Amino acid sequence: MSEAVRHKVVILLHDEFDMWQPPLWFAARLRTEFPQIEVVQPSGNRRNEDEQELANADIMIGWSLQPDQLRAATRLRWIYSITAAVDRFLFPEFVASDIALCKPDAYTARWWLSTPSPW
Repeated sequence: MSEAVRHKVVILLHDEFDMWQPPLWFAARLRTEFPQIEVVQPSGNRRNEDEQELANADIMIGWSLQPDQLRAATRLRWIYSITAAVDRFLFPEFVASDIALCKPDAYTARWWLSTPSPW
């Protein structure tokens, strides 16, 4: 019997503004809620570390992906964009790929609005 494949989620949300950083509890909660999934959140804005983590990720949470990152992401199958605008993903190589892309909907917006705000 073959060993089950462990899926991996990479959270790539680098920004100089704290309000665009995921809350400290976010990755920990994903790990608790989905212990069968590896959850990685690279620290800082190190492009080579991001590409290394993307190389074997199935899912990415973020707001943009560059063509060189896409080339590194050979297992990537789904991207959850945290923004309603997805134009940062719409370059020819991504459009031609089989990677699913989704964005926040009304349910997500209601959850976000009910979450305590840092400002």
